[in-house]
Amino acid sequence: MLLMRAFYLSLLIFFGALVSTSLLRAQSVDYVYGIEYGTGTGAGNQTWFLDQMSISVNASGTATSFTNTQLVDLRTFVTGWDTSGVVGTTATSRNFQCINGLAADYNTNTLFFNYTYTTGTTSSTGTFNSVIYSLRSTGSNGWSATQLTSLSAPARTSGSAGTPGDPGSVTTSAGWFTKGMLYQGAYYVGIQGATNNNLLKFTLNGNQTAFSGTQTYTLINHGGADASNGGDMVVDSNGNFYISGRNAAGTFSTFATTTLSNALSTTGTAWNSGTSADINANYYQLAGMGQLGRVYGIRSGTFGQLNNFTNPSAAAPTFTTLTGSLGTTVSFADLSDGLNHTLVVPEPSTVGAGIAGLGLAAYTALRGRRKSSDQEAGDGTGEDASIS
Repeated sequence: MLLMRAFYLSLLIFFGALVSTSLLRAQSVDYVYGIEYGTGTGAGNQTWFLDQMSISVNASGTATSFTNTQLVDLRTFVTGWDTSGVVGTTATSRNFQCINGLAADYNTNTLFFNYTYTTGTTSSTGTFNSVIYSLRSTGSNGWSATQLTSLSAPARTSGSAGTPGDPGSVTTSAGWFTKGMLYQGAYYVGIQGATNNNLLKFTLNGNQTAFSGTQTYTLINHGGADASNGGDMVVDSNGNFYISGRNAAGTFSTFATTTLSNALSTTGTAWNSGTSADINANYYQLAGMGQLGRVYGIRSGTFGQLNNFTNPSAAAPTFTTLTGSLGTTVSFADLSDGLNHTLVVPEPSTVGAGIAGLGLAAYTALRGRRKSSDQEAGDGTGEDASIS
């Protein structure tokens, strides 16, 4: 009897673990990540947090609400951050510091971002520097960063591999590479500049510890949509490419789409794009695609889901605000690709407790059913009566 009970217990805990896994997989939750910065009062209060946004999605694929969690201050991983300066201003040695170009690789659970600054006293002078990092969760709320490459170039120079051109943004605080995404083993970043719409491709090596090659694609808009000022970009698994931004003059915003192959082609054609005189209408930080096939965005401090974005020349994308809060004193420099799982590695004990707990719950429920069916009518004594 004891052996039989041990067998039932092991079997039911095993099935409980399966039930636990099924329940987790059945959760309709999207995850995107953002770079949240806040200047506060004085340089000492500046923050550059990595945030996780957990988004509840109903059965029809429509997002309904989100929660935002601050994970870690990204300055922790930046070598040489100058604490005397805040975003968009001069500091002691590194001016106009910024962290931007956030992207996520859902296959390796890795984030990528770049840290930029200039030695000049304005956003268009001096030598611009960019350092690109990868970041992974190590569990116990820990993170590990790896420096992948370091670039430098004089301000307002033409783009080429290794000196990727026109660094510094029109709006000063947005950094050198304002747009970032991961696609087929490469980290793509967009150059912020008044005179070009370039895209850099950094091909990752096999273990993502360095870049094996760099390629610059110039004028990817092919003379069409001008999204050189701010904004973001995403790409889906089929290579459909979406970009948001504002024109260099700041007179209108834009949302455009094409295939990535068309954008990278020297003989590419004009994009499908739309513009708006309301500079806040389509100026989104974009997130999603990746694993999801959905697109999210932040507009004027509001987080929401974008729909009807495949034909912007016909009509601007619709933006539905989601229930939740990003905070009242922060801005977001960038958002990441989308994932259907969190990048935060849980404590092993937490995982075990969750599986064992659900397994025990399943065992208890099923054991109770066995008790009810096996027990003779009116028999409240015996061994089974003590199990609850």
